[in-house]
Amino acid sequence: MLARRMPCRLARPCVPRLTRRFWFQSLDQWPDNLLADFSVMTHNIHCPAHKRLPDGTREASNPNLYIPRNQRILEMLRRKACEIICLQEMWVDNQELVAMYRSALEEAGYQINITPRTNARGDGLMTAVSP
Repeated sequence: MLARRMPCRLARPCVPRLTRRFWFQSLDQWPDNLLADFSVMTHNIHCPAHKRLPDGTREASNPNLYIPRNQRILEMLRRKACEIICLQEMWVDNQELVAMYRSALEEAGYQINITPRTNARGDGLMTAVSP
């Protein structure tokens, strides 16, 4: 898990539409007016469909385990209040779990994007961005 504040220097032309991007090799080359300060958190929430239990079963077979665990993760996300949150191994095939995260994060003001993993693994990436 990574949660820290970091400077971000965005480089873009001052035109209404983004027509090209600039890449700088050194911080010294970046104009001060392109500075932004934001926090980013990435967290692997361990998809219940993949997480094995000691008895060899998957956590997905027991909602009494994965629902409270994910509620604790959501509480931690609320406390940290980062501007950008990336949740790896989101169980995108479980609409109840997706709705739980979406509801809590949208209520906190985040815009949500979900990208399923390739090869139909059942999980994916949830990105939450605070405007």
